[in-house]
Amino acid sequence: MAKDNTFRIKEFNVNNPDLKKITLYLKKNLSSDRFSHSLAVAKTAEKIAKIVGGVNPAKAYFTGLIHDMARDLPQETWILLAKKYRIKIDIFTKKHILLLHAVIGAKLAQQKFNIRDKMILQAIERHCVPKINMDLLDKIIYLADETAPEPKGCLIEFKKILPLLHKSLDCALFYTYNENIRNLLEKGMKIHPDLIRSRNKLLENFERKVLILGSKGMLGQALAEEFQDYKLTLWDKNNLDITHRKTLQNKISHLAPDIIINAAAYTNVEEAEKNQEQTLKVNGKAVGYLAQIAKKINAILVHYSTDYVFEGKNYKGYKETAQPNPINVYGKSKFLGEALLRRYIEQYYLIRSSWMFGREGINFVDKILRKAQSSATLRVVNDQWGKPTYASDLARATRQILEQERPFGIYHLTNEGKTNWCQFARKILTLKGIKTTVKPISSQEYHSPVKRPMYSILLNTKLPRLRHWEEALEEYLN
Repeated sequence: MAKDNTFRIKEFNVNNPDLKKITLYLKKNLSSDRFSHSLAVAKTAEKIAKIVGGVNPAKAYFTGLIHDMARDLPQETWILLAKKYRIKIDIFTKKHILLLHAVIGAKLAQQKFNIRDKMILQAIERHCVPKINMDLLDKIIYLADETAPEPKGCLIEFKKILPLLHKSLDCALFYTYNENIRNLLEKGMKIHPDLIRSRNKLLENFERKVLILGSKGMLGQALAEEFQDYKLTLWDKNNLDITHRKTLQNKISHLAPDIIINAAAYTNVEEAEKNQEQTLKVNGKAVGYLAQIAKKINAILVHYSTDYVFEGKNYKGYKETAQPNPINVYGKSKFLGEALLRRYIEQYYLIRSSWMFGREGINFVDKILRKAQSSATLRVVNDQWGKPTYASDLARATRQILEQERPFGIYHLTNEGKTNWCQFARKILTLKGIKTTVKPISSQEYHSPVKRPMYSILLNTKLPRLRHWEEALEEYLN
């Protein structure tokens, strides 16, 4: 075990001594059928995680492996442990005591294996009965538990949900909820109210009209993929100039979306210094227009901002409540957009992110790979610190904020782990097996006409944290 006696997941490896030890414990303490099912759930969860992304497949495997660890304990033991751990038992569970094993299993995972990862523990607790506010790992484990082959078969075959998974995880969940409800009705069994609520909530989500602005940009395309099972409208600058207030108001009012997601932005930091007026229009004034229109039609407005609204002198990082103080035109334009958003509407999610990379757009990762093709040595700044963000992870987290109906306000969303541009570049090349040398230089040596923040680390204090940027980067490059 690690020095702090906490199980840590790095990568799936059956020869990992910790995983081996836990597997042997489960084999000894579960019936052969239950152990076979746990292995099947682990493998299915790993497979689902690889399809949908956003969760380390090793983490999904491990959670699936231990999800049923309390299942074979006697009911009397569940009740005694519930008293010991002061677990509140609702009316439905009192009548269907089998459901208690899930929350007991989470407590035993903490005790036996010293699991401290809240995402894993929550997914174990929720694998029997879904909740309307499930996180990504919760959904994966619930779905794996329902579709993994039992020793004697399963109610829902995985191959039936596979095409749905490739569309969206929620489409696969919706099918599974419906099949479970149908099966319970056929057997004359009572249906847990949370299963009904979860099914109805998904149906409600699928009926919501979502407008994505800036749909052809890097984040816009990630959002379009994430929200494809909603009633989706995609507009880019070819469809609508967001700086034209009257046209903007007419088109959006006619569409009447429930949610407006603004991924449109002027993002070229150096060009922004030369085109200050246009930058302020797109990143600032247009956001004010959108806020007023959204309020008029009672729509929720999601808007993205940046780490560049901060001056970058705090090496510890910036919380959501920190006071912005931008030092370049791009940062000032984004701060203006933030101010106008907050002035004109209450139903908003202001999401700050940083150092974004992803498909279909110009980003640091692709630039480094292109330069490495023609240069034996790259000179990269090593004194600017921040957090890289995978656009697909940001899009997925945006959906979770909306579906979980988080309080309106400011959020910081990045992948976890801080780095500098030089370290970032080296990791990119290492993962691709490219031997180009990366030489560290200072910001002064880079000779940029734009002043940039030195420490623009965004601290997420309100939401479940996203995975480490290195893991997200590996998924992107592969």
